Amino acid sequence: MEQKALLIYDGDCAFCKNSLQWAINHLPKMPRYVAFQKIDFTEYQLTKADVESQVWLISGSNQLGGHRAVAWLFSNQSS
Repeated sequence: MEQKALLIYDGDCAFCKNSLQWAINHLPKMPRYVAFQKIDFTEYQLTKADVESQVWLISGSNQLGGHRAVAWLFSNQSS
């Protein structure tokens, strides 16, 4: 069974936190989410530079950063 997608964001960034809150309030299908400061992001083969520079969406073997992660969020809203 494939594990639910994970959104990794910067928990110290006000823009990131506000954007996440908007998504939680407006998108019916939000994946799990966690601030990179609270996980071992190296488990996902990400570096500190990776997670400090953009949001990441991990879904199965897919790793999408930045605008691709956001596009995944919006494109996975239909049933």
